[in-house]
Amino acid sequence: MSFADDVPVPRQNHGDLRYLCYSRVCGFYSNSDSKLARLDSDTEGSLQACRKETRFTDKIPVAAISRGDGICVRTSQGTIALVVYRGSSAKDDPSTYATLDMTVWRGADRKD
Repeated sequence: MSFADDVPVPRQNHGDLRYLCYSRVCGFYSNSDSKLARLDSDTEGSLQACRKETRFTDKIPVAAISRGDGICVRTSQGTIALVVYRGSSAKDDPSTYATLDMTVWRGADRKD
């Protein structure tokens, strides 16, 4: 996903948030201009929660999250996105995908 797009759409192998699977081990990855933070399961996802979260990483394995968990994405352009994980393809499915809900706040992380 590229959050700079008017309507974020899936893009093959690039964007602010990527979903990749290697040998059927799947996860979410950032690019060099974005960073990820997994919200604790008991934290309600919001702009405030994403602004406060500072445990950044460049990857979050699907095995480390549950349905309904939130991932905050912060881009170098000042965009903050809340991505809620809803599920992913079964291990025996021939395709790999994840189902997500997203809320995007453009300019929410600017310091000006």
